[in-house]
Amino acid sequence: MLEHVDQGTEPGQHVVIQHVRGHLAFSGGHFQTAISALEDAEQVGRKRREHIVFEPPASAAFLARCYLAVGQVAQARQSLESLNSQTVTNPLSREQNSICYARLLVAENKPEQALGLLEALMAETEQNEHNRHLVETLLVCGEALALQGKDNECRERLERALSVAAEAGFMRLFVEESLCLQNLLLGLPTLQSERSWQRNLKALLQSQTMFQGEKAPAAELRKERESVPVSPENNLAEPLSQRELEVLELIHAGHANKDIAVKMGVAPTTVKAHIRNIYGKLGVGRRTEALARARELRILTQ
Repeated sequence: MLEHVDQGTEPGQHVVIQHVRGHLAFSGGHFQTAISALEDAEQVGRKRREHIVFEPPASAAFLARCYLAVGQVAQARQSLESLNSQTVTNPLSREQNSICYARLLVAENKPEQALGLLEALMAETEQNEHNRHLVETLLVCGEALALQGKDNECRERLERALSVAAEAGFMRLFVEESLCLQNLLLGLPTLQSERSWQRNLKALLQSQTMFQGEKAPAAELRKERESVPVSPENNLAEPLSQRELEVLELIHAGHANKDIAVKMGVAPTTVKAHIRNIYGKLGVGRRTEALARARELRILTQ
């Protein structure tokens, strides 16, 4: 399906493919790849809305969640505030937007506001029988209650989340939550059960929490990265793909986006998506910075 994005496709399909790509990357812990894909999905969905016959998925909301995962709270708020100008009629999208806004409030240490939103959302997701969203709502609710020190209520919400998820067969969504929440879940009596689903989830959570460096708070990760001197031997956290290297070489040669698209035989929007990915992986915001950083890392030799 990614070939359709590279070769150019109608905007609705482009948005859906990039949204799914972003979600898969997020689930795998590849947050910068997820951000790049979702930024592209959100931008195309907004700019080409009149050409899309259905309501696009909630890419801006999921993008905000990715920003929160890497500690970029201000960017998450900005992404969610962009939703104010959009009309959302799909109940699934409305619920996802609200869950992500509650996550933002928790990240901003505003648990009371988050809980006010989540209590109403809990009733809505239950009435609509949207079990995945109900589980997410209960989990975020548990995290907000933990912030307030309401341990008993927190456990009650998390136990209910496990109950709903076990019945529906959900599992992976638990390891997409914060390390703090995963540790709270591991301490629940339900996960000490020998039943198959509970035993498997416990093993999955334990395997995830072993890799704390991968899920460490973003501030610690940034500090850790800043302390590492840049040298040719330092690999990027996420290496550039072959296509991204090709785009970088063409930028280095002085070609404009439209010329790069012609040379590579792809749509200009694809070139822009590659450039966004390059910027994200190199941690820069413009061409000159990308070229300088690439030379510093000896990706480019001159």
